[in-house]
Amino acid sequence: QPSGISHPYALSYVFFGVCAGELRREPDAAEGFPLGCYSEADGRKMGDADFVIGYFPLYIYDGLRNQNPVISGATVDGTSYGDPCVTAGDCPSHTSCGQRGSCIPELPACQASQRDDCPSYAFQPIVDATSVEPAFSAQVSDAHAPSELVWVDYFATAGSFETDAKIMNDPDIGLSASYADAWRAPKTPGEVRLWAVVHDNRGGSAWIEQDVLVRAF
Repeated sequence: QPSGISHPYALSYVFFGVCAGELRREPDAAEGFPLGCYSEADGRKMGDADFVIGYFPLYIYDGLRNQNPVISGATVDGTSYGDPCVTAGDCPSHTSCGQRGSCIPELPACQASQRDDCPSYAFQPIVDATSVEPAFSAQVSDAHAPSELVWVDYFATAGSFETDAKIMNDPDIGLSASYADAWRAPKTPGEVRLWAVVHDNRGGSAWIEQDVLVRAF
């Protein structure tokens, strides 16, 4: 084991390409990148805005293991939902039976002319604090290993979040008192799905979904 290495490791690389059309091999690419992105409709070559390539390094250890974050549920404005149902009559007041057979909150559609003036609702996954592990790595001794950086990315099929992500645990500061994000309902009524994706900086991830019904009260 080389000096200064706490945990021997190897590196593996994952290469990826994401194309808004069809990914094809370039027939005459003697030099440069051998793949191109082409429209499935008319075969034209698409631009840089439609094609993303990259790679991601993976550290491989014999003895170290990184667990995925543990999510036990989610809340909307501090309340958990999800009781099974068949009809709206199976659910408490101000909730409805969602398309996936669970009780979901009913929230009013936005009536404001400006998005920032729409009322917002706090959406947060319930993440077990034990999800924050010591960030053991190759070149840091176990005794000096910091805690993991853990954050939450937020997504929705409609409406908008105040920010794209929130920090749950900062290695220098510790656990955040709240990592909820504020979701604003859209103007159009209908069922909306919210996602919270929890990541740690060693490749762990987990996610949870929450449906809400936007109504024109």
